[in-house]
Amino acid sequence: MYRLRLGLSVKGLIDEYDSIIKQMSELSFDSIDIVLCECGYEGTKEQIALLTKRIQQARALGLQLNNIHLPYGRDWDISISDDALRKTAVDNVKSVIAWGDKLAPYCYVFHPSSGPVLDKDREKRLADLQSSMKELQAYTATPLAVENMPRTGMLNTSNELLQFVQSMGKVDYCIDVNHFLRETPDDALEVIGKYAITLHISDHDYADEKHWLPGKGKIEWQKVLAVLEKVGYQGVWNYELINPNPAEVKQNYDWLFKTYNTQR
Repeated sequence: MYRLRLGLSVKGLIDEYDSIIKQMSELSFDSIDIVLCECGYEGTKEQIALLTKRIQQARALGLQLNNIHLPYGRDWDISISDDALRKTAVDNVKSVIAWGDKLAPYCYVFHPSSGPVLDKDREKRLADLQSSMKELQAYTATPLAVENMPRTGMLNTSNELLQFVQSMGKVDYCIDVNHFLRETPDDALEVIGKYAITLHISDHDYADEKHWLPGKGKIEWQKVLAVLEKVGYQGVWNYELINPNPAEVKQNYDWLFKTYNTQR
C-alpha cells in the first residue's frame, strides 16, 4: 500500500489560522506548510513573534512543520539580473532563514523568479539563479526547495529543472503539479521526481494554474501517484489551494489514495 503524509499550506498571518489548525489536528493531518505569501509579511518583530507562536501552536496540536514558504515578488526574486536587486532578494531570503532555522522546518520553499521571463534573458537568469542558490546553500543546513514555475517563469519544464540540477550538482525541488502547463505532471515527474522533497498538490485545466481541489481539473491523479511511488517519493502530500477547507481536503486525500491502492 502506498500512502503519503497529509499536509496543507496555510498562510501564517491570516485571522483564520487558529481555526484551520484546530480542524487539521482533529482530522489527523500530519503536517503544515507555513506560507508567507499574500498575507502581509513584512518581517517585523511583531510578525516574527506571532509566526513563532503559531508554529509552536501547530506543533502542540501534533502537526509537523514541513516547510516555510517564502514570499515572492521582485524583492524576493533571486534570479533577477540586476545585481543590486538580486543582492536585496538574497538578503531578504536570509532574513527569513535567520529566524526560521530556530524553528527547524524540514525545508524552505521559494520561487526562482517573479513575473514573465523573456527567452533572451533566460540563460543569464539561470546563471544568476545558480549563483544565488549556492550562496543560500552555504548559509543554512536546512534544505532549500526550489519550486517549478508556470507560464514563462524560471524552471517551468522538466527539461529545465533537470538541466538546473545538472549544472548545480545538488538541488532539491518543491514540485507544484499545478504549474506544469506544457506537459503532464506525471510525465514531468518521470524526469525530475527523484529530486522532489516536497509537493504542492492542486488541479488545473492546462490553460493556467488554478489551485483547484484534485478531481475538478484535468490532471490524471492515479498516474501522478504511480510515478511518485515508482521514483520512491516519501515526502508530504501537501495541498496548496485557494481558501482550503480541511474537511474537504481530508475527504479528497482519502478518496485519492483509496482509489489508487484498490485499482493498481
